Amino acid sequence: MELRAYFYGNKNSMCYDIYREKGYHIGSCAIESANKYIVASRLKLTGMRWTLQHANPMAWLRCKDFEDRWIIFGIL
Repeated sequence: MELRAYFYGNKNSMCYDIYREKGYHIGSCAIESANKYIVASRLKLTGMRWTLQHANPMAWLRCKDFEDRWIIFGIL
């Protein structure tokens, strides 16, 4: 019954055919892989200890590095 309520409550957001046509990823695999490759690989090195306050900026910086968008932010 809980699953039925979820689908009923979210039916307007489940336009997967439209999302696929637009090229959107509808599964979580691509996001999970990017998280593992970009964020976790840096934050989970041996001996690393992070607080949320410091991990979020590091994750942001790692994303900008992989996007190669430093110039936009006036860094290079």
